[in-house]
Amino acid sequence: MTLPLKLAIAHYEQAKKLDPTFRMPLANLGSAYKAQGRYALALTNALKAQTMGFDWHDGGYFMAELTAWAENTDKLVAILDERASAEDIRELLFAATFGYEQQRHVASARAWSELFDQEESLTEPFVADHMVGMHRYNAACSAALAAGGQGADAGALSEEGRSELRLLAVQWLCKDLEDWNRLEASGDVEPDALIGYLSYALRSDPDLAAIRDPEVVAQLPDDEREACETLWQDFRDRRKELTTKE
Repeated sequence: MTLPLKLAIAHYEQAKKLDPTFRMPLANLGSAYKAQGRYALALTNALKAQTMGFDWHDGGYFMAELTAWAENTDKLVAILDERASAEDIRELLFAATFGYEQQRHVASARAWSELFDQEESLTEPFVADHMVGMHRYNAACSAALAAGGQGADAGALSEEGRSELRLLAVQWLCKDLEDWNRLEASGDVEPDALIGYLSYALRSDPDLAAIRDPEVVAQLPDDEREACETLWQDFRDRRKELTTKE
């Protein structure tokens, strides 16, 4: 846990004491405790904020995910361990996101792959409505992290397994970029939002280092290296195109 997060929680708790009817500190505590991994406490505060009328404006996604993480932890762990199967798309989704949160990136990537292979995911609002720039991108992050040897379950990966995960990460990011371009062309997202997405992936996100950083990519087999280089060139070209229009 980082010091800024601890300080933020302390301030939110103080604000809650000063005015118990103010819903914003409760909502912020829900987000902060979730980030801290204290899911039950996060849910308690978030539910109080919700009863006071706070809306995360995400179609109920935040509360549904937090509820699953807080109340269904054992089942989510069993899904990640492949000791149980998800009852529905939402349970599989929250297992995938929980796996990333718990730094079980191999299991998370496996859950994401299973999720994307199911046609029902295309009509499930919690999946479809948050796919672009969120679910598919986060799936790519899990795959890239695992391929780079990071996470609690990456140690036993074979080189073949790492290769498969690298290619999955590239595939998912290619599809994500296609969807971003489609939404920008239709006016459903602003160009600045797409520029921000491209810039973060290209420059800032440490999760993608195993498929992006030049010194790492240079050591990959030819087919993987070419796939990675093509992906990031597409990202650079699209960003240049958008910034030239401004």
